[in-house]
Amino acid sequence: FETVVASFGAPAAGGVFVPLNPLLKPEQVGFILRDCDVRVLVTSPERLGQLGEVLTQCPSLRHVVLTSGTGSAPVPVHDWAALLAAPARAGHRVIDTDMTAILY
Repeated sequence: FETVVASFGAPAAGGVFVPLNPLLKPEQVGFILRDCDVRVLVTSPERLGQLGEVLTQCPSLRHVVLTSGTGSAPVPVHDWAALLAAPARAGHRVIDTDMTAILY
């Protein structure tokens, strides 16, 4: 569910959706986060715990959104359900030439 919402929500917010294979090692995830200048990471508390120090090496990362539960990160952590319950904002203007996803 979260993947589908994020895949449409990222471009609507002016971002680019970068799906991550859950089988990747933390170092591989860190490379992708740095390579794409990822600002928002949507993940589970379990995966957040596995990423640990890798996130401190991602200078563009500004927010972590947890799909459930709680966790800590070197940036502000937000609750998925709370964000979904927030009032809707006007979407970012999207045109045909906008990049919507980067696949590794």
